[in-house]
Amino acid sequence: MREGGALLDRESSARYGRVAGLLFMTGAVTTVPAALLLDPFPGAEILLVTALGVLSGVACFRLPWERLPQWCLDALATAGTAEILLVCSVVDESYRLLYFVVAVWAAVVLTTRARLAVQVGLILIAVTVPVIYHDDPSEQLRIALLFAPVVIIVTAAVRYLGELLEHRERASREFAREAITLAIRLRRGTPGREEERHAELADLQRALKRLG
Repeated sequence: MREGGALLDRESSARYGRVAGLLFMTGAVTTVPAALLLDPFPGAEILLVTALGVLSGVACFRLPWERLPQWCLDALATAGTAEILLVCSVVDESYRLLYFVVAVWAAVVLTTRARLAVQVGLILIAVTVPVIYHDDPSEQLRIALLFAPVVIIVTAAVRYLGELLEHRERASREFAREAITLAIRLRRGTPGREEERHAELADLQRALKRLG
């Protein structure tokens, strides 16, 4: 659920946690081919960050998400941002594109806009970190100023579309619930064989229960 709604159910938390695990491992492995083109090749560094990403992914699959509090999902997004920052710092700044993965995941998963805003803020801070240590800070600042609004726009667009789809789903469920309720009332007042009427009413009640 989104703004003003209930927290994600435990099944959803587990699903999102495992999706994050897959993203950690995929992101870690895909850094290697691009790193092969770097000169000089950051051998030890790329092995370190790849191993860290894979281990993070394995941890995501092993954690009991059904029993963990909601803030663990926030911590997961923060960990993703931190690992990407590490990759950018010890391998190459071009890997900053991976921040989009964290931003989109957070936009889909986190239940309030305030929690999402915190993660976007951390990403924006991480984007500007190369300005501090890079040999060409003005170039890194230029890239950060271009990158930051794009992150915000993409995150906001994903969040808006998610909330729009969720609103439409709720409206559809409410319409179906009202239609089934009306059908139950009409069927109760319709004459006919008692057994058939009870069976039809039972089917309608089960359908209504599935809608929540």
